[in-house]
Amino acid sequence: MTTVPHVLPRQDVLPSWNDALRAALAEVNATPSSRAAMTLASGWGHYGGTWADCQVIRWGSLVVSIGLIKNNTGASVTPTANYLIATVPVGYRPRGVGSVAPLGGRIITTQFSQTAALYRIDFLDTGSVVLDPTTPTVIPNGGYMSLNAMWRVA
Repeated sequence: MTTVPHVLPRQDVLPSWNDALRAALAEVNATPSSRAAMTLASGWGHYGGTWADCQVIRWGSLVVSIGLIKNNTGASVTPTANYLIATVPVGYRPRGVGSVAPLGGRIITTQFSQTAALYRIDFLDTGSVVLDPTTPTVIPNGGYMSLNAMWRVA
């Protein structure tokens, strides 16, 4: 079994995601070849504390996104379709629009803290990380969510 470096926040709550990551890493190499910070959109920040900052880590052609992002706008926001929250740097962007997570990197579904609404997060091949709410719902100031995902690059 490949040893996975401790790069994910709260690994104890992500067992199925970690299993998929371990399987994918078995195909490449357990040592990351590079990592980079994601650029957060205006009004969004890293959760902080012991949680990982939003970043991407690359193992060969496999990229993993980790970290918690929070609303730092100072007010509640109600995202509409394609609401930009971050940008993935060149060299880490998923290949092809329309491929589906876990190894395509296109879509993950998550829930913000303090809301019951589900949000789709698209990691686009342009580098944009956008929210697409199933039903537009208010995200309170300080509301946070995970940006854990993985995909392959070209």
